[in-house]
Amino acid sequence: MISPQSSLYKQLLTYQKEGTIGKILHDEVQDEGDSSIGVGGISRLEAYRNAFGLMFPFLSTKFKGPSFLNTNPVTGHIHRRRSQTVQKAIDYINIILIKNKLAGEHYKKKALEVLKDGVL
Repeated sequence: MISPQSSLYKQLLTYQKEGTIGKILHDEVQDEGDSSIGVGGISRLEAYRNAFGLMFPFLSTKFKGPSFLNTNPVTGHIHRRRSQTVQKAIDYINIILIKNKLAGEHYKKKALEVLKDGVL
């Protein structure tokens, strides 16, 4: 995640105002209890420090375990656990294709059909 206070995020907003990029999804796809919230710091140094803290939480006062590197589907990081659920797929469809229409109106309609038909 990029900090909204960072110069990178502010530059992205400038590009958005100029029409170079469209929507910026910031916190919409974060899971509740996700320890990676706030990883992107205001400075590059803070972002690196946060990233290493997420990978090695025993060295960090900000992040708690399990480590982002723990890929165990049961005891691993929340990203690994949630990525295996149907609910995560539905969340992404809702946020990316339906709510924000990032792929256009055609795919929004297709996504609504998929959810309505219970394909997932």
